[in-house]
Amino acid sequence: MTAIYLPVADPGVLGIATQWNDEAIRAGKVGYTIITNTSTGFVKTGRRLLGKGALRMHPSNERLFVMIHGDDTLSANSFEVSATRDSGEDKSYTPKTLARHLHKEGLSTALTDLRLAVCNGGRADDVGDSFASIFKAWMAHFGYRNLTVYGYVGNVRSNRVQLNDGSWVKYARVAHIDTSGNQVDEFYRLKDQRVAF
Repeated sequence: MTAIYLPVADPGVLGIATQWNDEAIRAGKVGYTIITNTSTGFVKTGRRLLGKGALRMHPSNERLFVMIHGDDTLSANSFEVSATRDSGEDKSYTPKTLARHLHKEGLSTALTDLRLAVCNGGRADDVGDSFASIFKAWMAHFGYRNLTVYGYVGNVRSNRVQLNDGSWVKYARVAHIDTSGNQVDEFYRLKDQRVAF
């Protein structure tokens, strides 16, 4: 059961997760389980205290995608991801607070494969750090010692693009500035833009 977890039930992110699921089913693959977190405040705290974390049932031997908005600009990684609640309120996470959130939601410390479906979550800054690499360190701090975290370089997209070889794939858009100062977009297979930590 590969799952997609949305720490915040952002309608835009939910649309991306739903599209990934629909495309998997159309391709004859097993669909994703989409797990959303809609509770806040005392309700969320109470649910967690009762052992009802949103991720408590996710099997440790199955892949988990965590999907939330990242930095889709050409700038260095912002080290903050965010989403908008139905109320219009923005909710932001640093690598530390996202790791704490997943732990409090009951994610098994035996999990081995977590993929941050976050725009530019794997892009390194000037000193070589990325959101994903710092997040991985915080996950280890919370007891996830055997976890491999994957981040992506580029903008994670919900639809598919046809590559030069004729295949239709989930993709990442990587933008850069050419020698004339113009922004150029290049498209890559999403899995080819994956960086493991």
